Amino acid sequence: MKIIGVRSIKREQILDITPQVQEFVAESGHASGLVAVYCPHTTAGLSVNENADPDVKDDMLVSLKTLIPRSPEFPLPTASWRAPPAP
Repeated sequence: MKIIGVRSIKREQILDITPQVQEFVAESGHASGLVAVYCPHTTAGLSVNENADPDVKDDMLVSLKTLIPRSPEFPLPTASWRAPPAP
């Protein structure tokens, strides 16, 4: 098992972990197989995209902001609620 730690710097952000996954696969020595990527954080998610169109990331962020707008009913968590830093 390999742990890939990432750190976001914005409230809404898309981070590409393709290079880290490719490095892991290359170092594994396997010629074929499957890679499972898992994100245990409750306010983060994973998406698989071909990355051919740079506008897709912006479109996804705009859609998420539209679906889940900032609201006084759901204030940002306090520092004590934040997850520990990624390894």
